Order: sequence, then C-alpha cells, then structure tokens
Amino acid sequence: QLYALRGYAYFGEKKAEEAQRELSSALELDPKSVKAQLGLARLVLNERRLDEAHEMTKAAINYEPQSAEAWGALGNIERLLGNLEAAEVAYSKVIQFSPRFHHFRRMAHLERGLVRVYRGNLAGAKEDVGVIKKKYPRDTYATYLTGLIYFQEKKFGDAQDEFEQVVKYNPDFLQANLMLGVVHYFQKHLHQAEQYVKAYV
Repeated sequence: QLYALRGYAYFGEKKAEEAQRELSSALELDPKSVKAQLGLARLVLNERRLDEAHEMTKAAINYEPQSAEAWGALGNIERLLGNLEAAEVAYSKVIQFSPRFHHFRRMAHLERGLVRVYRGNLAGAKEDVGVIKKKYPRDTYATYLTGLIYFQEKKFGDAQDEFEQVVKYNPDFLQANLMLGVVHYFQKHLHQAEQYVKAYV
C-alpha cells in the first residue's frame, strides 16, 4: 500500500512518470491491489487511452466488486466512451455501496443525474437532484442540473434563473455560461446570448 500511496501523491503533484513507477511497483507486489489498478487507470485516462483505462477499472472491480471508488471511475469512463446506459448502472452501484452522504455517493447522484438528462429520463434526474438539494440546498452542480432539466422541458425562463444562480456563486462555471447563452438565444435575447457565448469561448 505504501507504493500505491506514493503513486497517488506523485499523481497529485502531476509527476506522471514517478506515479507510474510507484503504482507499477505496488501492482507487482500485490496484483490484486485495487488502489494501484485505479491509480494506473487514472494515469492512462489522462493520456486519453480510454480503452486501457476501461479494462484496468473493470479489473479492479473484479477484485473488489463493492468498491464505490472503482464503480465511480468506471461510470466516468463509460460516459466518456458514450456508453450512457452502462455509466448510469455504474453510478447506481456507487450509490449502493457508499455510506449515506459520503462524497462518492453525492458525486454519483450528480453524475447519474447528468447521464439521466442526456438519456431523456428527466424524472430520474429530478430524483437525483432532489436527494442532493435535501442535504445541500445550494449545491452548485445540483442547481446546474436543475437548469438543464428545465431547458429540456423548454422552460427557458426557469432554466435561466438556475444558470444565473450558478454563475453568481461560481462565475468560472463554463458550462453554465454557455447554457445561459443558449437559453437567451431561445428567448430571442440575442445580445445577451452573444455575450455569454463569447465568455465561454
């Protein structure tokens, strides 16, 4: 585990070569080390080697089927690969295996909510957002998701209100700025739309 911890420390310092050396050493000592597998998967994911990261993460799950961290990593990779149904399943596993209000569980609700919006399951997305807002009423990402849901429902004024709340507390939230441009465009506020889109690009 010491090698794995060193590897994560180097990863945090953006020292990829040193991180790979330590994580590989950890895996040599313990081929079933989930920490080492996931650390190496993160390294190759940073290089956009999605298929390799996918296989490494699935191997980690085979060794530890109830690892919320591994399921969360798999959900992110499946989403990047465009496998939205598989991503939703993975995020559901995180929720199943994480303690209540744990960081992994909170993030899984948010990520699953986003995937559900993409898949057109707005009722499911509302459920995920509701879980988060019950505990964290001002959660920025939950507010952003609410805006996306309103946008899909063509409630552009309501969507605008949500995205404006996001930008108020986090001006650098780029997706919210872009969506503000989009909702202004759909409401024929062309000058405002142009301003927000320029801020995004």
